[in-house]
Amino acid sequence: MRFDKGDDVFLKGQKPREVFFNLGGVLLNVETNRVFQGGCTIGQDDILYQRDRLHTVVAETECITMRMDKEDFETMLKEYPDIKSKFLEEAGVRSQMERTNKMIRESIYNKEGKKIIKKFNEYTLEKHLESMPQQNSYSLKYKDYVFRKSNEFVLKDKRLRNGQQHLWSG
Repeated sequence: MRFDKGDDVFLKGQKPREVFFNLGGVLLNVETNRVFQGGCTIGQDDILYQRDRLHTVVAETECITMRMDKEDFETMLKEYPDIKSKFLEEAGVRSQMERTNKMIRESIYNKEGKKIIKKFNEYTLEKHLESMPQQNSYSLKYKDYVFRKSNEFVLKDKRLRNGQQHLWSG
């Protein structure tokens, strides 16, 4: 099967009817930003766990895939239990990684998580400033925040004042 850039491979909430083997091109999981290069298998977890699609996958570039319908995939898994165990093992690892990433994202947005990130970034800024020759004003851009020499904490999307020198952008 051929997908053009921007085509939906499958949509979140759909019933899984097939597994795709990416033979070439780049596919993207739009919820997790996970990229699938040529050689990846996509959609098997939803069939293994008998659930609706958890994610939407789109073609990031023109892609060539091989499609295996659900019944053939399930037959293959019955006939080759070693393949099924490998798919289940990989699915378990991915599931654990997604849960861990979700916990990290949630902790970043709660009050305690913000304090930890702020302290870490203030420490990092302090170390950078100690290694730089003193000038009038410094700022350090780190992800969504800017830390100034005075340890002010401001959102990155606010304009920086004139005269501030960026030491690092991430």
